[in-house]
Amino acid sequence: MSDETTILAVDDSREALAMLSATLTKEGYRVRTADSGELALASAGAHPPDLIVLDVRMEGLDGLEVCRRLKADVRTRSIPVILLSAFAQTDEWIAGLQLGAADYVNKPFRTEELLRRVKTQLAVRRTELSLVHQAESLREANQRLQAEIELRRQSEESLRRELERAERVRSTMLSALEDRKQAEAALQESEARFRRAVLDSPFPILLHAEGGQILLASNSWCEITGYSRAELQTIEDWTERAYGGRKKLVQADIDALYLLEGRKHEGDYAIRIKDGTTRIWEFSSAPLGPLPDGRRLVISMALDVTERRRLEEERHRFFLLAESSSEFIGMCDLDMQPLYVNPAGVRMVGLPDMAAACRVKVQDYFFPEDQAFIANEFFPRVLREGHGDVEIRLRHFQTGEPLWFYYYLFSVHDASGKAIGWATVSRDISERKRLEEERRALEAQLRQQQRLEAIGTLASGIAHEINNPITGIMNYAQLIGDTASEGSQAAAYAMEIVRETERVATIVRNLLQFARQEKQAHSPARIPDIIEQTLSLVHAVLRRDQITLSVEVPEDLPSVKCRSQQLQQVLMNLLTNARDALNERYPGYHEDKTIRITVRELADRPEEAGGRRQEAEPGTLNLQSQIADLKSPEGRWLRITVEDHGNGIPPEIRDRIFDPFFTTKPKERGTGLGLSISHGIVKEHRGVLHFETVLGEGTAFHLDLPVDNGWRVEEGKDQ
Repeated sequence: MSDETTILAVDDSREALAMLSATLTKEGYRVRTADSGELALASAGAHPPDLIVLDVRMEGLDGLEVCRRLKADVRTRSIPVILLSAFAQTDEWIAGLQLGAADYVNKPFRTEELLRRVKTQLAVRRTELSLVHQAESLREANQRLQAEIELRRQSEESLRRELERAERVRSTMLSALEDRKQAEAALQESEARFRRAVLDSPFPILLHAEGGQILLASNSWCEITGYSRAELQTIEDWTERAYGGRKKLVQADIDALYLLEGRKHEGDYAIRIKDGTTRIWEFSSAPLGPLPDGRRLVISMALDVTERRRLEEERHRFFLLAESSSEFIGMCDLDMQPLYVNPAGVRMVGLPDMAAACRVKVQDYFFPEDQAFIANEFFPRVLREGHGDVEIRLRHFQTGEPLWFYYYLFSVHDASGKAIGWATVSRDISERKRLEEERRALEAQLRQQQRLEAIGTLASGIAHEINNPITGIMNYAQLIGDTASEGSQAAAYAMEIVRETERVATIVRNLLQFARQEKQAHSPARIPDIIEQTLSLVHAVLRRDQITLSVEVPEDLPSVKCRSQQLQQVLMNLLTNARDALNERYPGYHEDKTIRITVRELADRPEEAGGRRQEAEPGTLNLQSQIADLKSPEGRWLRITVEDHGNGIPPEIRDRIFDPFFTTKPKERGTGLGLSISHGIVKEHRGVLHFETVLGEGTAFHLDLPVDNGWRVEEGKDQ
């Protein structure tokens, strides 16, 4: 690239101007910049550049007005102008070209396309300048020749009239003849250079004169069309071969060229070349002045834009489809930088507009744990295989929530088959994923229900087998007590046997009640009784694990309308979790290896109490998230608290512990359904289940229940 090539870049956007300047400078051009139309006119007038790249949409003087003024100024009218716009319509481009613009490029532009257009226009300008210079030289030489001819005529006339001055005239004529020889030689040399420039031009060029004679056709004109110069003697020969039935219309356009006063961009014409195929040529013409015989001479230049127009049409159809689609549609380059995201895609991921969407790298649309897979595995595989799909999460940029997508990706290639990027047409399947998760949860709860029913059947059989011998033992002990002497050791032993068998019978009865899974009708129940029945099932296990149990339950608590068996299930789950937390922290005996159960009546509804607690203790789960879809009953509330001194709940899992299947226990020890089912039971009772935790100190689960949950007795029986 010549160091003398200067390009003036004009754009009122500093970012766009900087990018445009950097792109052109990298190619070796000397770039001047202007951030307004006024500055561009002043710069071009003071120091005319070789080419101007001009943004159409600008504040103040827009690009079309700047172009009009440039073409009206004799200092700048010959400078080619390339228009840039991201919003231009066809009418706007036509207006720009009619004002004298040489070409246009859509924004955002592809670097290769912009540089190709720039190189093309610089080549055209150099050719035009060369042709104009040659034409000017021809005119000057012709004028000198005419002057010399006139001088010769005058000399010959003077020779005839003034024989006495023959010697002096002879000297004058010899000098004139020498000058003429030099002028003819210069003219011949200039014509030869001009002819070589036309013949060797990379663009199709045609020199034709008024009346239809073709004086010269460039090599590229003949090579592209397939027609020889012998087949193109006249304009009529050309229109007959290239336009067929349209030749009269085109002939009229060509005839109008001989009246031109300046360069004209004629637009696109569909031509038929010798092999029968149709090409789209973009024509421009300029007058070269009259020939010696008075006929006007015109130079016409063409640019084959067939592939460009095809790509523009395909791109237009694609954008029409993408803009109206409800799917996520996007394209990116090989650096995974987005080039386009349709309105639906922008809206789905919570971004304000396409410009913002194109500033985000493709990897950043995904969650961090998936980014390596996307960048290093999935996209390279699609580049090799052509297409691929995956179900994966995208992130919502405003809320941070995951969005499940069926992500279909395919590679994009240019006309030569070279890969230039990727495109995606993806569908939001978040609702389907949610339904699948709910279905799995329901299936797991059903399996859990079936297992509990089986346990209930087994427990019923075991209770029957145990109750029979216990009844016999109790009866025989009673008989021994009745026959033994009052106050004797045998009577004391007999009474102790009766008390222990009654305790065993109570444990069996509670176990049988807990194992049954039939829909129990709700009824008023005492919380102390529910806790006592639950503890009778776990006392032995807690003693074996060396866990101290502390129970603080007032006897004057009001009864609660509930399904007592379901509340036993919730308490059993909370006690089991507390036991596991203590065993994890203290494998053996420790004075802090304690579970504390307390019951108290709340002074406020749980929304109010929980709201204050959330502000005071950051480790507490926000109650509002648990009760947002409840209408908590008015009236009295009870709180059952199960507290342990385990390790506490890590912050990163606190928001997930009520999710189905979420568990930190080994597979053989937990299913991840305990707290999820417990949460559902409490919610059905119109209560609230929440927790407070401090890492390294312990956790307290609170079960808040309304004394009267608003159920009617008739509903309870159905339930």
